[in-house]
Amino acid sequence: IAFSQVPDRNKEEAIQAAKTLRLARARHKLTELRESLAKIEVELAEFERKAAISRLNEKSALFKQSQFEAIDKSGLGHKEENIAAIGKLASRAAGHESTALKDEAQATILKRRADKQRAEVEAQAKTVTDLEGAG
Repeated sequence: IAFSQVPDRNKEEAIQAAKTLRLARARHKLTELRESLAKIEVELAEFERKAAISRLNEKSALFKQSQFEAIDKSGLGHKEENIAAIGKLASRAAGHESTALKDEAQATILKRRADKQRAEVEAQAKTVTDLEGAG
């Protein structure tokens, strides 16, 4: 209330300090948004890594399964052992696929979060730039 009674000629320093404070707050918010984006991207990379490992393991099991199927079709090896190995590898491949699907779904969610956060970072960066230009 008292500040509103100060003559305009004496307010310039306080007005400038208010602009500086707004800019500092905007920069702080920008750093928080960037930090949040970085955390999302780290989490996204981890889910993508885990999904890639699961897919690699799935394809490896399917490859081994196809080898046993070829051996069995050729009448080589022991029939019961071939069938047991084929079943075990098919089950293993399905388990890896299930894990990969879960991790890929989580990665998709995180990609959307990252895109949203990236847009917020860009908007806040523009706000900072505008405030810097106004200063």
